Amino acid sequence: QEIHGSTEDLKPYQRKRLQQLFRRTINGKQLVSPELAEHLAEISFDLKRQVGVLVERNGKIAWVVLGTAQRIYLPDIGRNRGAITRFRGLRYIHTHLQNEPLKEDDFTDLVLLRFDAVIAINVSSIGKPITCHWAYLSHDAKETHPYQVIQVRSVYDFTGQELDIIRDAEKSFSETFRDSKNIESQ
Repeated sequence: QEIHGSTEDLKPYQRKRLQQLFRRTINGKQLVSPELAEHLAEISFDLKRQVGVLVERNGKIAWVVLGTAQRIYLPDIGRNRGAITRFRGLRYIHTHLQNEPLKEDDFTDLVLLRFDAVIAINVSSIGKPITCHWAYLSHDAKETHPYQVIQVRSVYDFTGQELDIIRDAEKSFSETFRDSKNIESQ
């Protein structure tokens, strides 16, 4: 289980905290758990760098990624579940240090990598998670972009319905693709 990103300048305890992320899991009904958000915020604050994880649908952390203060560069995650009719089965959860919404890079990752969701956790000046922004692919979105963006006041304010929203969006994508294929073949 490798930490992706520039890790050469990490102190041993910092590397250990990042490695410990692989042992965490998220309850299957949560988009992101408050405990994971708090842990990511603390690590990010300590390192003064963005930290991200890619979480499988079963809640297991599959990738840990370390970025710079402004940006994270995702590693090549392969073509697993990369079909146009399905989402990838991964949600991308990461920190932002400048108290900002999702950035263009986040939306690009969401669309091109077909993540289930992208979640940005803003980190306060004392290392605590504050507001969150999350986005998911949606046919109901505006024509200018194929996603919906939702702001959450706190990591404690997630409703528990977020994963149902994502499942419904994936089902809609699959049905739309199937319907368009049927029209083309007629």
